[in-house]
Amino acid sequence: MQVIIKHFSELTTEELFEIYKLRSAVFVVEQNCVYQDIDEADKSAYHLYLKDADGIQAYLRVLPKGARYEEVSIGRVISVKRRCGLATWLLKEAILVAKEKFGAKTLVISSQKYAIPVYEKVGFAQCSGEYMEDGIPHVRMSLDINETLEAEEQEKTNVSMNDIMAEFADCMKNGAAADSEEAQALVKKLQNHISENYYTCTNEILAGLGQMYVLDERFKRNIDKNAEGTAQFICNAIEIFYKNN
Repeated sequence: MQVIIKHFSELTTEELFEIYKLRSAVFVVEQNCVYQDIDEADKSAYHLYLKDADGIQAYLRVLPKGARYEEVSIGRVISVKRRCGLATWLLKEAILVAKEKFGAKTLVISSQKYAIPVYEKVGFAQCSGEYMEDGIPHVRMSLDINETLEAEEQEKTNVSMNDIMAEFADCMKNGAAADSEEAQALVKKLQNHISENYYTCTNEILAGLGQMYVLDERFKRNIDKNAEGTAQFICNAIEIFYKNN
C-alpha cells in the first residue's frame, strides 16, 4: 500500500479521473445524494490517497483556511476497504499535511454522524450539535494538532519503555544473571532512553529509579506483568551498574 500526497496542481489527469470517479461512486451514487461534489475548493487542496494494485483504497482532501471554514479542514474522506485501519492511517497523514503545508494548529471536519467514532479515534472531538448537510445528519468536529502529535509521541515513548521492561523479563527468564553482559547492556539502554525522552538520567538518578521499581507497589506491579520478579531483577542489575560506573 502506497501513500500519495499531491496538491491539485500536481495531479495527473488519470489520478484526477480516478479520484472523481471514486468520490462520485460513494458520495453521490452509494449515498443516493445529489449534490455538487467537484468544487472550487479542490483547486487549493492537497489530495491524499492510499493505493495498491487494485487502485485507490482510501482518499481525503486537506483544505487551507478559507476554502470552506476559517480553519484548515479535511473532507471527502473515503475508505473503500472498511474497518481495516485505512481511514485512520490516512487521517494521521492528513494531520501532518495540515501542519506542514498550511501551518495549521487546529483542524476541523464536517463529519457524517455515523462516522464520529472514526474521527474520535485520531483525536477529533465534537464541537457542534447535529445539523443537516445535503440531507444527511452531520456534526462539526475539531482537533488540536500540536496536542494530538505530542500525545502520539508520548505514546511511542511509553511503548518503548514497556518494550525495554519486556526485554529485561526475557533476559531474566533466559537465565541471565543481573551482572551479565546482556543485563548490563539493558540497563544502559534504559538510562539512554530516559535521558533522550524524559530528563537527564545520571547514575544516581538511575539507582534511585531501580529502588523505586521495587519499593513502589504501582511500578512493581506494572513491571512484573512481564514476569514475576522482573522489577527486582532490574533493581539488582541497576545496583551492579551503579557500583561499576
